[in-house]
Amino acid sequence: MPQVMWHVTDRCPLGCEYCFATKSGADFRIEHLNGVLSNLSGIGVIKIDVSGGEPLIHPQLPEIISAIAQRGVYQTITTSGVGYSSNRDYVMANLDLFTRVIVSLDAPLGQEHNLLRAFPKAWEMAIGFIERLPTDIRSSSLRINTVVTSSFVSGRWAGPMGDVVESVGAKEWCLIQPHPANKKSTFEKYEVADADFRSVVAEVNALEIRPRRIERPRQLYSKYWVLYPSGMLAQHTTTEERGASIDLIQTDKADLVQFVEHSFASIPTKGAS
Repeated sequence: MPQVMWHVTDRCPLGCEYCFATKSGADFRIEHLNGVLSNLSGIGVIKIDVSGGEPLIHPQLPEIISAIAQRGVYQTITTSGVGYSSNRDYVMANLDLFTRVIVSLDAPLGQEHNLLRAFPKAWEMAIGFIERLPTDIRSSSLRINTVVTSSFVSGRWAGPMGDVVESVGAKEWCLIQPHPANKKSTFEKYEVADADFRSVVAEVNALEIRPRRIERPRQLYSKYWVLYPSGMLAQHTTTEERGASIDLIQTDKADLVQFVEHSFASIPTKGAS
């Protein structure tokens, strides 16, 4: 059951120095929406994670979400809670369109989270977004994503962060190892060694909290496929280099079929969760 992460925009008001999304300042152009969705369906994609950048700042986000839903494709949304109030309102009014609502929180306290995110209201907006979600949606569909940075390791944040995830009533907590894709010059400052990441995962799994724990080590994340705002579909690798890629706007059907046969079989098959 193939799935892709769709960076509908590369724009984001945050300044996370360990972010592995591109920052080209581009939005996906809505006139290509039907063609791209048709191609995604044609190569067997049944789940799309709408992300970015920050998806809530795409000016036509409702049209994108609605079009995905109309094609019967499962979708999630990954957000930091910042963005246009109209987009936040749209998501809240259409929660039934998402199998997961995923909110990023990287530290257990506002001050630390805001420093990591280089945005003074990052914590306030993320928590505010979560608090707008009905309790039943939180317990059935809310996932908290946490990038395990060197600050997380040195601060011994596993326990305090677990308390936060429990307190907001999330169904799941996903721990992500920093990935060097599109890395900035400051990446090494936040990078976490494999052994340290495994140690944090073990500590988190030992916590007596309700949310299901998920881990995304760098090696696993390297198998994910990303659809960029330009319409380019590309696979992560274990380095900052991209793997196989194809332009879903310009490629004709015959070349698309050939690409699927040779490259696309390695997309993660975790289902619609």
